[in-house]
Amino acid sequence: MTTPTQIKTAFQEWLSQEAAGLTSVIFADQAAPRPPKPYGTVRLGVQRALGLRDEFRELDDLGIAEYLGQREMTVALNIYGPGALEQMHQAQASLSKQSVLDRFIGTYGIAILDAGDITILTSFLEVSDEERAMMEVRIGYSVSTNDDVGWIETVEVNDQIVEIA
Repeated sequence: MTTPTQIKTAFQEWLSQEAAGLTSVIFADQAAPRPPKPYGTVRLGVQRALGLRDEFRELDDLGIAEYLGQREMTVALNIYGPGALEQMHQAQASLSKQSVLDRFIGTYGIAILDAGDITILTSFLEVSDEERAMMEVRIGYSVSTNDDVGWIETVEVNDQIVEIA
């Protein structure tokens, strides 16, 4: 099952490898100085549960029930500095490579559902001294949770107590 930390790590590694020339890729909204440009950021969006509830999978010998659910999330990626648009184009194009998709699903359990559009934020935000490009990637993944539901040890049927073995 995939955790938010695994999602951030997967996108940090991928963007570092596929957007050539970045000095670093950091997680957005950190209380730290910005790294030298060009650099990238990864921000996790809202996690959306698919379906009404998670599916019951199995009950083990200790009375622990496992539930499995499907989730979707949008991951926002930003690149700041010279060449931001070209680097984001490289990253977006790499999401068509089978090797990249295999790494996401095989290593992290993340399915890339949509590569999204690239938005040029340099002119949009009227920040002429900082080139900036942004892209959102929609992903799918699964989560698992356990519930200690216990076992029924005795049952009363027609005023008789029956032991469950």
